[in-house]
Amino acid sequence: MLDPRLLCHRCGHRPEPDAGETMCARCDLHLVAEVEHQKAPRDSFLGTLLGGKYPILGVIGRGGMGAIYRSVQPLVAREVAIKVILDGATGVASSDVRERFLREGQAIARLDHPSIVRLHDLGIDADGTLYMVQELVPGRPLGTWYRMGGLSVADLLAIARPVLAGLAAAHNEGIVHRDLKPDNLMVALRDEDTRESLPPMPIGPSGVPVLRRNGPRVKILDFGLVKVLDSDVERRLTRSGLVSGTPHYMSPEQATAQPLDHRSDLYSLAVLLWEGLAGHPPFRGANLLAVLMPRIQSEPPRLPSLPGHPPGLQAWLLKGMARKPEDRYQSAEAMLADLEALVVGPAADEALPFALPDDFDLGDEPSAVGLPPPAGAEGPPKVAPPGTSDLGPPLDDDARSMDFGAAFGDASLPLGASIMPELAVPALPPEATPPPPHLG
Repeated sequence: MLDPRLLCHRCGHRPEPDAGETMCARCDLHLVAEVEHQKAPRDSFLGTLLGGKYPILGVIGRGGMGAIYRSVQPLVAREVAIKVILDGATGVASSDVRERFLREGQAIARLDHPSIVRLHDLGIDADGTLYMVQELVPGRPLGTWYRMGGLSVADLLAIARPVLAGLAAAHNEGIVHRDLKPDNLMVALRDEDTRESLPPMPIGPSGVPVLRRNGPRVKILDFGLVKVLDSDVERRLTRSGLVSGTPHYMSPEQATAQPLDHRSDLYSLAVLLWEGLAGHPPFRGANLLAVLMPRIQSEPPRLPSLPGHPPGLQAWLLKGMARKPEDRYQSAEAMLADLEALVVGPAADEALPFALPDDFDLGDEPSAVGLPPPAGAEGPPKVAPPGTSDLGPPLDDDARSMDFGAAFGDASLPLGASIMPELAVPALPPEATPPPPHLG
C-alpha cells in the first residue's frame, strides 16, 4: 500500500490510501510525501521529472547557488541524490558555473574508489538545468558527528584512513579537492548508523591494541571546487580571478590565492582532524582576517594533550599542517603510512570530553578575498566587489552563495551548511600555474 501521506506538491491533491496513484492527474506531477512538501513548500522542482527520467521526490539540502534532491533511478529502483544548479542564483558568469559543474562531474567520473562518492549520471534538462546524479550516501556528515559529540581518538584516526586512501586515488589522477572539511565527509560508524561506537580495537601481535583495519564507512563528497592539474580549463578559470574555499580549513597557499597542488588537501585534512581532537579549530578569530592570517604567518599550534593520544600523533598532525607545502607530507600515501604506524592504547576508545557548539559553523563562513600576498609575490590584491567582504566581520547571509553541497542522505545537516562565495583575488599569470606533481 502506498504511503497515505502522499500529495501533489502543486495542487495539494491527496489520493485515496488504496488508490495506487503515483501521479497527479491534474498537474502531471509525481506525488511526494507530505513531509517533503512541508520542508520546501515553494520548491519548483518537487514532483517534476528531471531529465525525462528522474522523479524529484524530496529535498536533501539547498542554498543560494544549488540544491540536492532525493530521487529514484528508473529501472533499477535505486535511491539517488541529484545535484542541480539553481537558475540565476549566482553572481559569476553562467558559462563559468556551467563549466565548473560539468568539470566536477567529469572529475568524479574518473574516480572509482570506495571512499569517493560515485557518479551515476550527468545531464542537462530540456530547460537547460544542469544536474548530476550521485549515490545517496548513508550516514552523517563528520560535522554533525562533531556537534553531537562522543567520538573517540580511535574513531577519528579510523575515519582518517579511508579519507587518505580516497585522496590518494584522486591525487594520482591529478585531481585536487580544494574544499575538504567536516561537512564534506560522510561517515557511518556502523551499518545501522547509530550512536554506538565502533567495535573494539583488534590486538596486535605484541598484545597491544592497534589502529583498527575495519573501521567506519567514509565517503568524500562535493568536488564542486575540484582543481584538475595541468588542465587548460583550470588555468583559464584560475586566471579569471575567482577562488573559493572554507576559511577554517584553507591551506596558506589557498588563502592567498597562490598556486596549489595535492598537498593543500593534506593540510585541510590535518586541520579538520585537529579540530575534532581538540574540540575547536586550530586557528580561531572574530573575523576572516583573524582566522586566516595566523596560518599564513606562523606555524600551526600544538594539539592540546589528552589521554588516548598515541605517541607520534602530535608530530603527524603538525607535519600535515606545516605552513610551507614542502615541509608537509608529499603524498597522501606517505601520510597514510605514518598513520598506520601509530600504536593506540585502550584510552583511545574513550569518547573525547567535548562536542562543538550547535551554533559553531563548520564551513559556512566566507572565503578569503584580497589577502596580502606572501613576501616576494607581485601585484597588489584586487579590491573585492561591493557587497562581498572587507576582511572585517563575516559576510551577511545575503552576500553568500552556496558551494552546492554534497550528495548526503542526512536531514540533520543544516541546509546552508556549505555556503560560501566565489570572490575576486589577484589573477595569476600563466607561468604561475604549477606543473602536475609526480605522485608515482
